[in-house]
Amino acid sequence: MNRIKSASILVIVLLLLASPSISNEFFQTQATQLVFFGTSNAIVTSGTSILLTMNLTNVESQSVNATAQAVIENAINNETLEIENSSIFTLSPAMPTIINMTLPDLTLCTNYSIAVEIFSTGGAVLAPVRQMYSFPCESYSQALTLTPPITVVDLGPYEAVNATFSNSLSITLTAVIFAVFHNQIGQTIDISTDTITVAPGETTNAYIAVTIPQGTYNSTIFAWDVRGTSVSPSYSAQLTFS
Repeated sequence: MNRIKSASILVIVLLLLASPSISNEFFQTQATQLVFFGTSNAIVTSGTSILLTMNLTNVESQSVNATAQAVIENAINNETLEIENSSIFTLSPAMPTIINMTLPDLTLCTNYSIAVEIFSTGGAVLAPVRQMYSFPCESYSQALTLTPPITVVDLGPYEAVNATFSNSLSITLTAVIFAVFHNQIGQTIDISTDTITVAPGETTNAYIAVTIPQGTYNSTIFAWDVRGTSVSPSYSAQLTFS
């Protein structure tokens, strides 16, 4: 019996020695945890794309190579619209790392929910939970807001509508500002435009030159981006030209 036991133990030892070793990455990725914190966000950069910014920290003592996967869903019915994968990035020990992903070709003006998971290059999940982002389409369609008053000013030989717009996005936005003029019975008399570029969080004046007969008009002021997507509410004002 002792001989049989000894032989069995010997076979087990030989099998263990012959087995392929488990890679260090397996142990590292199983132990590594990543945390998201306050500066992570998702912003609409145009009517059809989103810039996802993740602030990740590797709390382990070893570097790890990782990728991020973003699952974009329609927040209304949870329909998966697309899945995007980032390129490989390295997370150094105890160092916050900013990772940016652009999520393109989304349905215009839809409420989105984004679930993000972080994986090692070996496929192990590195974050304990998914990070969720939700935001309405209005974040882009109301990117520019007008600060009253809307005034009429002299612009060389012309008169112009002066409208001040502020950019609430964290990207620079180029927009066409429209001024539509109606007479007292509602007929459209003139449509004039100006193009402005507004840096993130900044304010810029639009000067919309007009050549219309003297008088008082009901005007509507609004902004589109260069693709023709609305980026502001519509504003009304009664303006007098001399």
